[in-house]
Amino acid sequence: MTDAPPDRPVLSAWHLAGTGGGVELDPAMPASWPAGDGTLWLHLNRAASGAREYLTAGLSLPDAAVEALMAPESRPRLMRHGEGLLVNLRGVNLSPGADPEDMVGLRIWLERDRIVTLRLRKVYSIDDMRAGLAAGHGPRDPGDFLVMLAGRLVERMTPVIVGLGDAVDVIEDELAE
Repeated sequence: MTDAPPDRPVLSAWHLAGTGGGVELDPAMPASWPAGDGTLWLHLNRAASGAREYLTAGLSLPDAAVEALMAPESRPRLMRHGEGLLVNLRGVNLSPGADPEDMVGLRIWLERDRIVTLRLRKVYSIDDMRAGLAAGHGPRDPGDFLVMLAGRLVERMTPVIVGLGDAVDVIEDELAE
């Protein structure tokens, strides 16, 4: 369950079995997916050369969705576009030596039978999702995927937020004295 080389757009690919389990696929596989054959999840590196082309030509995503997924800066948001849903989320940066307040972004495109996630920097909650699928207790469908992923991001944020709250409490106490 390791990411593909960083110069390739697709870092990992999974087939969601609809039961909580999944099968890891070859990231070099074609972008097409037979309708009715479960859910395909593709995790992409936004910085890889060819990422934009993969979204447009390989996945045939709508131009508005591609622009939003590839925008240099983005805030958390949710946008419905046709049969798809665009979601931008953020999580704490848990990479070694990183400042947790330096948030990592995750962009998501959801359709009935396809999930596309994009990142610039490692998002550890994605590793949680892959491990859950491999163990048979991952998401069953795109809606379940979004709920579980958001939950994992929040779980990883909670200790950082609590720590910041504790630091504010100490400063308030010092100011009060």
